[in-house]
Amino acid sequence: MIKKQVLIGDQINNVIDEIAALRIHEFAKFPYLYDGTLEYEREYLQLYSGNPDAIFITLRNEKNSLVGMLTACPFAAMVDFLGDARAKYLADNKKPKDYFYYGEIIILPDYRKELNLNLAAEVDRHALKSGYKKANMMTVVRQDDHKLKPDNYKSLDPLFSRLGFKKTGITTEVAYNTFISGTDSRESTNTMVFWEKEFF
Repeated sequence: MIKKQVLIGDQINNVIDEIAALRIHEFAKFPYLYDGTLEYEREYLQLYSGNPDAIFITLRNEKNSLVGMLTACPFAAMVDFLGDARAKYLADNKKPKDYFYYGEIIILPDYRKELNLNLAAEVDRHALKSGYKKANMMTVVRQDDHKLKPDNYKSLDPLFSRLGFKKTGITTEVAYNTFISGTDSRESTNTMVFWEKEFF
């Protein structure tokens, strides 16, 4: 049986290291190829815990192991951590303060059937209650013929579309330690594309 927990604002501090470990593990895989560290993760996740409108929904299995999460917070609290995203939004006549940002949607493969539209809808309701009418998120851009792309890779783009998001033409460049082989990594600039939706 899967147990769900909703954490708001500084309640997130109780699970930061667990969230960090899950992010490092899952984002090491294609397409993100992220070679993360606990130190960096703590700095990043404190952007959430320091914001009273941030929300984490965690999923745990019968052994109380973390098997999934949805994270979100005001985009204005996160935007300066995301390359030149602020400048890109302003250039497109959009205000970062108008958006609620979906940071992560991670569910371990054996538990992905547990991710349904109701979980995302819970984040949407929280965003609406906090005064937001729009949401955004971003995904990494990779070439279809990338050498580290697994033969059985399935894009999550259809999932994001089911959650109501539409891919925009807004991109930003984010630098992080990126795997260039199965074991070697180096700091590289990665192109990220934004997705958006409006609440109705």
